[in-house]
Amino acid sequence: MARQAGIILLKGTLGGITFYETQDGFLARKSNGMDAHQLATNPAYERTRKNCNEFGYSVKMGHLLRKSVWSLVAQAKDPKLTSRLTQLMVQLKNMDTQSEHGSRKVSIGLQDEAGKQLLKGFNFNNESHFEYVFNGNYQLDPQTGSLILHNFNPLQNIRQVAGCTHMSIGAAMSVVDFETGMFNTTYSEKHSLSMTDATTRLVLTPSAVPTGNGVRLYYCLLAFFQEMNGIRYPLNKNAHNVLYVMEVL
Repeated sequence: MARQAGIILLKGTLGGITFYETQDGFLARKSNGMDAHQLATNPAYERTRKNCNEFGYSVKMGHLLRKSVWSLVAQAKDPKLTSRLTQLMVQLKNMDTQSEHGSRKVSIGLQDEAGKQLLKGFNFNNESHFEYVFNGNYQLDPQTGSLILHNFNPLQNIRQVAGCTHMSIGAAMSVVDFETGMFNTTYSEKHSLSMTDATTRLVLTPSAVPTGNGVRLYYCLLAFFQEMNGIRYPLNKNAHNVLYVMEVL
């Protein structure tokens, strides 16, 4: 892989070289010359076909997780979220030791505690980690999905961001079935606070306990704002917002 340089940046294939655009800029690589029909039928490429099947499946599972909590993801994500989630799903399906290569599943990988621990602690915005931003004590009730913050003080428990005047905290509980693609997510009301508010106790409870089969995920969203003339605007286009997987059961 090489990086394109110059005034004219190319897209497409020319002289055996494929030119393309990514989030990291305009790149170029040598075309492998593999024929699509040959890839689909030649026994020599059986392992390649299996790898491609599993990779495509992992992309689909990452999309399912994003879709299951999209209203929060839209507020706290980084440009490489899709690729990071795909990588995570690849690791999870690799934990499936029951299925044959080419048919391994995330749902089976998540049956193991190690799989759940791999997903737990995932930050949807890699530029703003929960562990870096939040410094306080909390309690999570797995039965109701309630997130309880004892003695919460914005100035003491949140790492300060230049220009931030207000913040909000929300919680969510989701049941995702990575076998069927079904999901059910419920959300708490968001608590809005001034960064100078006094110490308080916050209880964020999702509107209901989501039903369905699958893995249960618990989320926390931290969003930051700047108030100007009585109107609160997302701070730096949500660049500092946090969406965090607090628990996986």
